[in-house]
Amino acid sequence: MLLMLLCVFEKRKQGHTLEWFINNETIEEVDHCTYLGVKLVKTGNLRFALKALNEQALRAFNTLLFICKHVSLDIFYWSVQNT
Repeated sequence: MLLMLLCVFEKRKQGHTLEWFINNETIEEVDHCTYLGVKLVKTGNLRFALKALNEQALRAFNTLLFICKHVSLDIFYWSVQNT
C-alpha cells in the first residue's frame, strides 16, 4: 500500500471534515510537509522554512570555514585583509 499525504493550505485552522480520495483510497491530511527541502505548514507561514534554511546556511558556512582553516587555504584570511 502506498502512503499518500496531503497538506491543504489555508489562512487559519478551520474545523472542516473533508476527506480526500484517490482510487477509493483515503489520503491523510497533514499539518506540515517538506517540499524540495523547504518546510511548509498549512497556514502558509514561512517562519519554519526560513529558520531551517538559515540553519543549513550556517552549517555550510561553518563547514567551509573548518575546511579552509585545516587545509591551509588562505582564502578567508586574504578576503578579510583586502576589504
